[in-house]
Parts: sequence; structure tokens; C-alpha cells
Amino acid sequence: IIGDVATPGTYTVSSLSTLFNALYQSGGPTYRGSLRKIELIRNNRVIQTVDLYNFLQKGIQSENVSLRDQDVIRIPIYDTRVAIDGAVKRPGTYELKNAETLADLITYAGGFADLAYKGIAKVTQVGTKERSVKDISSDMFDRYTLKNADSVYFGAILERFANRVVIEGAVYRSGTFELNQGVTLKSLIAKADGLRDDANLGNGYIKRITPSLEKEMISFNLGNIVSGKTQDIALMREDSVFITSTKDLRDETSISIAGYVRAPGTFQYRKGMSVADVVSMAKGFQNDAANHRIEISRLVKDLTDTLSNKLVNIITLNLDSSLSTSDGNFLLEPLDYIYVPRLVNYRSIGNVKVQGEVLFPGDYAQQRRDETGMEFIKRAGGITPMGSLENTQVYRNGVRVDMDLTGKRKRQAKDATILMPGDSLFIPKNQPFVEVNGAVNNPQLLRYANSNFKYYVDAAGGITESARLKGAYIKYPNGINAPVKSFLFIKNYPKVTAGSQIIVPEKNGKNKLGFAEITTIASALTGIVSLIAILFK
Repeated sequence: IIGDVATPGTYTVSSLSTLFNALYQSGGPTYRGSLRKIELIRNNRVIQTVDLYNFLQKGIQSENVSLRDQDVIRIPIYDTRVAIDGAVKRPGTYELKNAETLADLITYAGGFADLAYKGIAKVTQVGTKERSVKDISSDMFDRYTLKNADSVYFGAILERFANRVVIEGAVYRSGTFELNQGVTLKSLIAKADGLRDDANLGNGYIKRITPSLEKEMISFNLGNIVSGKTQDIALMREDSVFITSTKDLRDETSISIAGYVRAPGTFQYRKGMSVADVVSMAKGFQNDAANHRIEISRLVKDLTDTLSNKLVNIITLNLDSSLSTSDGNFLLEPLDYIYVPRLVNYRSIGNVKVQGEVLFPGDYAQQRRDETGMEFIKRAGGITPMGSLENTQVYRNGVRVDMDLTGKRKRQAKDATILMPGDSLFIPKNQPFVEVNGAVNNPQLLRYANSNFKYYVDAAGGITESARLKGAYIKYPNGINAPVKSFLFIKNYPKVTAGSQIIVPEKNGKNKLGFAEITTIASALTGIVSLIAILFK
């Protein structure tokens, strides 16, 4: 196998092999190789010239002859190749024989595509200096012979209609229709199966492009056209008729309902719609709805040209849960807003947890908004003999609340002991001990002796050398801390109660005062003492 073949050479084939088998085995012609004039040479004579297009295009294998020993297959270079593109079914490059025409090329390309313009073929040719274009009309397709490197292009038909009219809007069959001789507006409406019930008989219009390409609008009274009172309108190509609907002339209005109904939302307004209708559409009232004072907000329709401060009118209605009262028949207007408030005293039951040293610990419902901690303790049976009212602990949202239920705190507000739903109240046991910790020589738990702060510190072995007595404090069982206070050199110690914890911190080395600081403080104190002496002379 020689010539422009993919893999030239000598091949050993079976006695039953054909020319096509050998071509397949060798990889076939190269890009330059011809598909139309493959030569089979036997005994130094060309005995067969094969045109593969017969097989590739038509499936004919009459030229697929059997091979013999020492046969030579030669694939020459192509003579004429042309390209075809555009509106054909199989664009590409094809090889033509000398006698073949443009019509043959179209056949090889599978024929025209569905939207092809078949009147003219544009042929681009390669000249000696430049390219040139030829327009070949359809009557020349079967006579025009193409040259090597020619390029053929078929365009598509125009994107326009030769006889189209369009009707849209309030007709039963809107769309595109054929423009026959003498088609008028009335006959086009009949083709569209007539007018819908919502057609606006007062007005319609035609959009038209004149022969001078000006855009024109033609308005008409549809009722007069249909009844024959007005002369019918003759239609032109590409006219677009619009039959307006009465729905288009009205806003799509709605009614809104909010508040304590089961399905608040916005509903399409319909004439004759009542308040009871909308409440029903909203699935009725919730249990805590104040349906005896439903509020309707209605836009103010002020036809004057002056700016008004008032925006809406408020209407209050009284409905029952069955929606049977006369107020339920109140007719609504577009864009009305209905609000159903909540009952003032209807709330979910709130509980207060009472625990510790009471007779009946548990969760107690709040009876009144101003119910105090002592009232909850009484409802829980009161404090046991082992309970400590002074050390009662109250928690709100996990945070300790400073609350004195004994009534001994003078500056506590009257409502300071009111509990809220979710509060926790804990009555601890009496602890007849005082715990002393921190910078003391013998930290320990001492029995309560109704004594002062220094008594318990001394009982714990006194303070150590590193103690900072000024920072000492008492932590009471109810969580309140009381620090040691001092003025000048006089210290005021907080009262010690049963169950308290005395904490004496150690000095912080970083905060030790230097000699200069001590001198400054001493000078300041001397000045203060002198000032006091002068004031009391």
C-alpha cells in the first residue's frame, strides 16, 4: 500500500481479504490522500479505480474487490476539495470529481437544513492575489462547477413573516394568525373564537409598523366595532392587536389580618367580604385573643388637594368566638388591616420553684403579678424549724438575686421581693457555725456564738504576717458579701451571722507600698488631722 496512506508498507493478508480490508488495516488515506480515486494495480496495470464516496454516501460495495498476491494499492493526492458551511445538514470539506457540480456538493452535505435559504449560494474563491465572492442562483446549482479551495455558504431564511397578524388579550385563542386578503379586526376576533367575558369594550389598540418603518398606534372602541356602529379596520402584515381586559384596569387588592388568630396573613379582597369571612379564612381566634375589641384600620380617602395629618380611620368591633354577632357582618374595603389583640390577663401559667426547708417543696403557679417570696413560702407550708429565712437564696435565669425576705432591710423597695415566673427560691438549713478561711493561723469551722468579727478571727489563731485585714470580708449564706470598711485608722467590721464565712486574703507583693508612698500618705493624713482640729476649735 503506497501513496498518501496513514501506514504505507507491505501487508500479509488472507486470501479472502478485500481492498477495503487492506485500507482499514493500513489506517486509510491521510489528510492529503484522495478518497475518490484509489487505484488497485495488478501486474503493473491499474485494473480498478475506487471511489469511497459510493460506499460512504450510499453503502455500495461494488468496488470492494478481492485482493491477490502482489497487488498494489495506491492512494494519490486529492485534486479538488471544497468546503460547505451554513444551513446544510452536514457542513464540512468534500472532495469533488471534475464533472461534479454544486448540486452534488449539496447532496454530499446531506441536503439543506430546515431553515436554509435555497435561493442563492455564496461561493468564496481563492484568486491569484485575493479572494472573491460569487452569488450562484439556485437555477445554476446543477451546472456550476467548483474549483479547488472554494468555500460555499448557505444562509438562513429571514426572521420575519410574510403574512402574520397577532392578537393578544381578552380573546379565547390569542396568538398568531394568517393574514388573508381582506382580513379585518372583526374577522380576526372571530378567528380567535371571540371575546372573553372580561373584554373591555371601551378600548383596544393596534400596534403597526408603517411602510416607512414608523411605529404607529391605532386605538378603537371595541364595542362599536363589534356592533357595527364604527367602520371595521383593515389589518396589515405584522399588525399586533391588543384587546384589554377589565381585570387589567383594576388593582389586585388584598385584606391583611394579624394578631391572635391561628393563621394570620394576607388574603385577596373580594366584594362583599366581611370581617367574619376573613377571621374564618385565618382559621379563627386563638384562645388568648381579645376578640371583643378587634381593630380595623382603613385608609383615609381624602379627595382634597391639601395634605392631611390623618392616615387611617380606626373601627373597633366586638366578635364572639362563633363569629355570630352582628359586628361580624361588617363589610371590608380593599387594603383594610385587621388586628386582633391579646387578652390583658390571659397568660400562660408561670411557675416558681420553692425548695429547701419548707413543708411542701415544689413548683407553684403565680397567682398575682405582685406575689412576693414570702407568699410563695406560705403556700409551700411555711419554713421548717431547721430553715433559715435570713439566708434564703433566690435565682432568676440562673443568676443570684439580692433579696431580703425578713423585712429587716430598711432601704429595700416594696416590690423588691416580688417573684417572677421561672424564679427559684431556696430555703437553706440553719448552720450554727462560722467558717474562717484565708490568711489566719488556724483556719477552721467555729460554733456560732453571736460574737463580732474579731472574736472569730482570734479564735482561728489570729491573722498571719501576710494577711491583708483591710480586704477581709464576710460571705453570708444568702450569697451577699460584706467587706471590712475603714476610715483613716478606724475599721468597721460587718456583723457575723450563723452560717457565715469569714475570708481574710493575703497581701499581694506587687501592691506593697514603698517608702516614698508611705511618706506621701502620712503627710496627707497629717494634713487631714490638722484640718479637723481647726474645724472643731
